[in-house]
Amino acid sequence: MRARYRDVTVFKVVYAWGLRGSEASGLDVTDFHSHADAPELGRFGSLYVRASGRTRGQPPRRRTILSVMPWAVEAVQAYLADVRPRYRAGHRPALWLTERGGRLRAREIEQRFATYRDALGLDGALTPLCMRNAYMAHLVEDGADPAFVQEQVGHRCAADAVHREEPV
Repeated sequence: MRARYRDVTVFKVVYAWGLRGSEASGLDVTDFHSHADAPELGRFGSLYVRASGRTRGQPPRRRTILSVMPWAVEAVQAYLADVRPRYRAGHRPALWLTERGGRLRAREIEQRFATYRDALGLDGALTPLCMRNAYMAHLVEDGADPAFVQEQVGHRCAADAVHREEPV
């Protein structure tokens, strides 16, 4: 039961912050921070991502993503309060822990997503990357400035942020 709850929360975070699977996997509990533009979200006003998409020959880019979906903040808060402690996390920094106490890896996120997708009879083409693309599309549809979307998802070019992203 706790693994399913964790998985659902991972998927919510992937969508609500527009993350790649590798970015979600690399999150630590301490990556959430308050933000002046969203004081109502407390320490969950922004998310610091360390494991962003790489450019050949360059280290991973880092970025801060503003929290724009309060329902997702509530999901993370509930996970941290009710589920993560059951993993006997101790001082482990990883936000998403496996049943053995290790960090949930990007490949495991993709596999778990596929398992749920298939069990629900959804299109086999759906992947966690589709949720990232939906995040970008929904921001644009809701009237967000393309430069804001670009910054949120860590793209160098605004056109990349409003067009479908290819796997890295």
